[in-house]
Amino acid sequence: MARRPGTQRGFTLIDIMITIVILGILAAVTIPAVTGHIEKAEDVAAQVTYTQARKAIDLYYDKHNGFPADLTTDMFSGKDKVHMPRGWQLHYWPLNGRLELIELAPEDVDGAPDVIVMAGV
Repeated sequence: MARRPGTQRGFTLIDIMITIVILGILAAVTIPAVTGHIEKAEDVAAQVTYTQARKAIDLYYDKHNGFPADLTTDMFSGKDKVHMPRGWQLHYWPLNGRLELIELAPEDVDGAPDVIVMAGV
């Protein structure tokens, strides 16, 4: 096909549509993979926080020969705010030092406390 003099060559509608389809396919493949990694990272973060809390309780018990009345941030190394990923909670029973890591049901996540729930108090 011969070009007319003075016209510019550009992308055709087919070129643009093929590009959009390819980008859509790439997005459809990568977004679920990334989402899965985020959920795994939140699960690991919850386990790490549980382990830190368990160690803090054990150290407190060894030092004071009793369980702490509540879990405060000064019990943790670095004294940073204790944070649980969305959808996870720590339940703590101060009478016996029991600590449980609880994964909330999706319908219970909104409005739930995001740190430590004092159970059995």
